[in-house]
Order: sequence, then structure tokens, then C-alpha cells
Amino acid sequence: MAKTSRRTFLQQSALITAWCCAGGTGSLTSCGVTRPAVADTAEDDQGLYVPLSAAEGKNSMLVRSRRFDEPLLLMRRADGTWQALLMRCPHKGCTVVQRNDKLVCPCHGSEFTPEGQLLKGPARQPLTSFPVTATSKHLEVRF
Repeated sequence: MAKTSRRTFLQQSALITAWCCAGGTGSLTSCGVTRPAVADTAEDDQGLYVPLSAAEGKNSMLVRSRRFDEPLLLMRRADGTWQALLMRCPHKGCTVVQRNDKLVCPCHGSEFTPEGQLLKGPARQPLTSFPVTATSKHLEVRF
């Protein structure tokens, strides 16, 4: 049997946790099961297009992009607009997970606000964010 490195194990565990805990109905305090990807998502060089119907009734969801190994967390802000965060820690590239009201790197303990701002290192930068525009049909995440 092939051995799995500690880093690979933690990344895989973090990804599973992220899939399970990003689809809450409130802020990031609840933990509901979310499908790993929206079926009708489209993507081109400029961005990712998530059907508005997939966001109906949700305040957050994880979506996959061909561009990144980690998922993108789409979150509805209090004012009704959306933001997208790449769930990759800027410190060493581990997949960030939701823990209570924070986003946490399970590899080295960096902590981020739900908006991706750095709370605690060793990371020195916030999570990568992307602008999101809501149209009549899609949430458009611009790369």
C-alpha cells in the first residue's frame, strides 16, 4: 500500500471538511452538506458562471473551477452582494476549512475572517478573493 504524506492527508481531510461545512443557512456558524459543484457551472478564461438558481436560498456554497485545485467559497454578504474566496492558504497552499466563525488552515493554524482577511499567521496575506457580479441569470466570478 502506498504511503500518504501528512500534508496530502491534511489537504484531503480539509477538502472533505470544507465540502461539508460551507453550505450553511446563516453566516459560517452552521454546517450543512453542500454538493461539491453546481451542475450547470460554465467557465471561460475570464471567469466562472454559476446559475443564479443554484444560489437560491443559500448564503454560501462551494464551487469548483478548472483553474484551481481548491474550491471557491461563494458567500452572500449582508448587503446582498456576493464575494468569492479561493480556499487556499497563502502560507503553504493548504486547503482552508470553515471552523465556527473563521476560515482556518489545518496545516499551520492561520486564521481568516469569513471575508478572507487575515486574523492570525503564519500566513502574511489574506485569502485570494475575486469580484462577483450578479446578473439576471448567473453569479459571475471574474478571475
